[in-house]
Parts: sequence; structure tokens; C-alpha cells
Amino acid sequence: MCAYCLALARYASGQDSFYFDPAPASQVVVEGEDVRLRCDVSSRQHIKFYWTLNDRTLTNTSRRYQDSSDLRILSVNRTLDGGPFRCVAVNVSTGIAVRSAQAQLTVYCKLLPVLTLAIQRNARNAIDVRIASSSQ
Repeated sequence: MCAYCLALARYASGQDSFYFDPAPASQVVVEGEDVRLRCDVSSRQHIKFYWTLNDRTLTNTSRRYQDSSDLRILSVNRTLDGGPFRCVAVNVSTGIAVRSAQAQLTVYCKLLPVLTLAIQRNARNAIDVRIASSSQ
């Protein structure tokens, strides 16, 4: 058998046959909360991970960073963190990279309480004050 065929057979025999387990999942989060996007593969041998947002490689910061193979985001920001994330697993011995399906991070606005003040005169001509709170 030729050397190329042997190399191809060795490659096809499963050195790079891994899959995401778990694959990143889309999540809904309220702005200001922390979130963890999980990612791992079936076989970690020679695997290095990195993350992308909108198909751009992320760099670690004190607020958004890779924790092992997962991505942690502290105090989620709608402007900076909303969008499609992907986990990328690279076999460093072969250079083969596998991208996960997109995991959408949907960030909702934090609801602030609304105070309603009701002032009335009662039957004795005194003033009644009622304060009600609701979220909008």
C-alpha cells in the first residue's frame, strides 16, 4: 500500500472522529446575569478549544472568558453578548478543526419596578396614600 494511502487510512480510522458532547445550546438570559455556554467533545485527546461570536474569535477578558472548554460571561450585556456563539474544537496533532452548531444567546432587558402613587381624600377628609409596584 502506498504511503499516502496508509496516512489516509490512519486519518480515516478515527483519530479525528470526535463529536460535541455536550454541544453548546441556545439560552435566554436577563441582562446583568451570568451565563455559562457548555462545550465538550467525546474524546479530548489532543483537543484545544476556542469560541467565536458572529464568526469572530473571542479573546478572554475579565468579564467574558473560556473556563476549560466552556465559555463564561459575567454580567451579560445585550450590546456586547447577544448573537450566535460557536465552540471550535481543534485537534492540535492534525490541525483538523470542528465547529459546533450556533448557540444563540438571547438577552432580555432587565425589568425595572414601576411605582404608582395614588393620593385620595377619604370620607373624613384625611389623605390616603397608596403605593403600588409592578414590573414593566
